[in-house]
Amino acid sequence: MFLCYLHDQDATMNKFRGDWLLAGDLGVLDEDGFFRFIGRDDDVITSASYRIGPGPIEGCLIRYPAVRFAAVIGVPDAKRTEIVCAVVVLNDGYTPGNTLVREAGACAHTARGARVSA
Repeated sequence: MFLCYLHDQDATMNKFRGDWLLAGDLGVLDEDGFFRFIGRDDDVITSASYRIGPGPIEGCLIRYPAVRFAAVIGVPDAKRTEIVCAVVVLNDGYTPGNTLVREAGACAHTARGARVSA
């Protein structure tokens, strides 16, 4: 169980409403009574003063024919705070390589103006 943020009482207090822990998960309840996970309220990558949501980039990548699954995360960077990193699982019949990175990256770049490098 989460107890507190180390040396940050204000952040700890903002995570609770009474005895309830606010985990930050976002979702919707569908018409059949099932919850569908949407994302997290703190799911933001900060890069060179830009705030980047990984969800739209992941959505673009999984529309690319070679990509089965995609996860986009922020990786620490000394100059930009974080850089965007996509981790993907390929569909059968596709081989990792620079061409694939450029093609899938172009998809994400077109959708969100992201810069992609191999």
